[in-house]
Order: sequence, then structure tokens, then C-alpha cells
Amino acid sequence: MTPSAAEPRLRGWSVAIRRAAVWLVAMAGAPGVVTLLAFAHPRAVIPGLLYILAITVAATVGGRWAGLAAAAASFVPFTYFFLPPRHGVGLGWEGSVALAVFVFTSVFASETVARQRRARQRAERAVRTSQQALEAA
Repeated sequence: MTPSAAEPRLRGWSVAIRRAAVWLVAMAGAPGVVTLLAFAHPRAVIPGLLYILAITVAATVGGRWAGLAAAAASFVPFTYFFLPPRHGVGLGWEGSVALAVFVFTSVFASETVARQRRARQRAERAVRTSQQALEAA
């Protein structure tokens, strides 16, 4: 195989690896950074909002499944480090309500971003189709 014939295949791999790296950083990196707030002992609201922001960024960068994966990656540290009782596995009434709101908001944000992305792709496809029809006419 000539070097020029191998180049497109290598470029395809580099694009796939780059996408996987971006997806992994968005899915796990942002929630991991927010978890570092456990050392500062903030109220549960601040990390919860930052986790939601991280989940929304993950959904924006990687799509619905990246957002849901970021939500799953955020669930355990949010519950363990920030909800009462801290550093425990039991949840009181306040923790249960906060966790329910967190899960609902995470799923809602991921789904909203995914739907917006699909709508934009459909609109771009419609514009391309219209342009091709005008050029053909």
C-alpha cells in the first residue's frame, strides 16, 4: 500500500480517537473536577448546579448518551460527598428530594440539548437539499 493510500485511513483513525477523547473528557472530566469541591465543604446547591453544568456541556459536546453518562458519573459523588449525611450512604428526606431534582434536571438537560442538536442537523440538511434543488433548476 502506498503512503498516500494509507493517509485517509490514518486520518479517519485520528478523527475517531479525537472524538473519543473529547467524549471521555466531557463525560468524566467535568464531573471529576466538580467532585474536588468536596474538600472545600460547600453547600449541596453549588456542586449540584456545577454538576448540571458539566452534564449539559457533556451533552452538548458528545450528545445524549455522553450527557447521560456524565449524569451517571456525577450521581455517586454528588450523593456521597454533598448530600446529608456527608460521606455516608443513607439519604434523609432533604437528600432524597435534592437527589430527585438532580436526576430529573440531568435527564431533562441531556434530552433538551440532544433534541436541539437533532433539530439543527435536520435544518442544515433541509438547507442543503434546498440549495441542491435550486442549483439543479
